[in-house]
Amino acid sequence: MPFLGTPLTFATLQRRMVAYLRDLMSNGELTERGLARMIGVSQPHIHNVLKGVRTLSPEIGDQISAVLGVSLLELAESSELASVLEDRVAEDLAYRVVRAAAGQISPYQRFPDLTAAERWVRIPAGAVERVERPVLTGFQADLEMASCFRGATHVLLDLNEKARLSANELCWYALRWGGSGYVRQVRREGGALVILGQRSWQPAAIPDRIPLGDLPALAVIRGRVAWCGPDPKAASWFGQTGLSLPMPAHS
Repeated sequence: MPFLGTPLTFATLQRRMVAYLRDLMSNGELTERGLARMIGVSQPHIHNVLKGVRTLSPEIGDQISAVLGVSLLELAESSELASVLEDRVAEDLAYRVVRAAAGQISPYQRFPDLTAAERWVRIPAGAVERVERPVLTGFQADLEMASCFRGATHVLLDLNEKARLSANELCWYALRWGGSGYVRQVRREGGALVILGQRSWQPAAIPDRIPLGDLPALAVIRGRVAWCGPDPKAASWFGQTGLSLPMPAHS
């Protein structure tokens, strides 16, 4: 019975369990009386189930499965199991489960804990092919960068230390400064981190140059932005919305 043509239903499993019991009794491995005693029902009840007069209920079926040590998977045919496994493997290869952290990368909120998962999301594997330590979190651009990330409410970050320390000028990074979060392009210069693209006439919320000194660069550069866009939960497909951002040639 091909699985894709005829889905494996609970009714089918019921019929197969009854057929399995009949085979055991035909082979002398089990009796109606013995089965009735094992599961605590009357022999006439078991007799009527085997004759098709009564339906095998889920409760009785679970008891039979427990006392005989028979998994419902054993009642499935090889072709059915193979088809499901093939589909499952293909689906697992096509998607990657990614941690989603609560909070937002935003100058108006405390920087989120990117190591804690509020939930998990499935993302097409191609979208995170070169992202070694992906995490999805909320995002709110400050006024200075709002035009660059119009409509973006979420970012996908790579927490890999090598990706963060590369500080490639073509990439965008999630920075933690003053307890809040900003997305900027940066450059390592001497013992400082240079923040690029800040051209507002108003004082910038994050300085143009951050002397690192005893402050590790990783304490400021918390992730490389691989993607930004709307909430993937509300989008039909992660790869069809938002913007995949540049990444170093060797990350």
